[in-house]
Amino acid sequence: MTRVLPIALVFFAIRFAIAGEIGGYGAGGKADGKQFDFSVTDTAVKATPVWTPDATCPPLQPRQAIEIATKQLHDLVKDPAKWYFLQINLVDFGDHMHWVYVVVFDRHYPPDLAAYGGDYFQIPVLMSGATLKPKVRDIGPDKIEPAR
Repeated sequence: MTRVLPIALVFFAIRFAIAGEIGGYGAGGKADGKQFDFSVTDTAVKATPVWTPDATCPPLQPRQAIEIATKQLHDLVKDPAKWYFLQINLVDFGDHMHWVYVVVFDRHYPPDLAAYGGDYFQIPVLMSGATLKPKVRDIGPDKIEPAR
């Protein structure tokens, strides 16, 4: 009986994944000794404009999403000049009509420094152009030392 329950839970998890139902999506970041957690809920995404399969362009253009995320990044970090855009991802919320962008940023470090677990950001941008307020917690400064 103890083996049946885990197998049943895996079956239901796979079933919902195949059905394309997403209850939410987590994104986050780490900067300046803080951890940032964004919670993208299914409810928030379903309230945004749809991008139907027959439409060629999404309601919010990728460059607009990058600009919006960049503005939010500048509000969250101490020194925005140390950050650069890395990539943009498009996440389908399961029905091929509701989507969210996740804009990824990385931090520049001097070439003579080694940063383990360095700073990064994944900022979700909804198709309405809205961003989400992250939960923020202190985690302390990174250990950065000269590269060997």
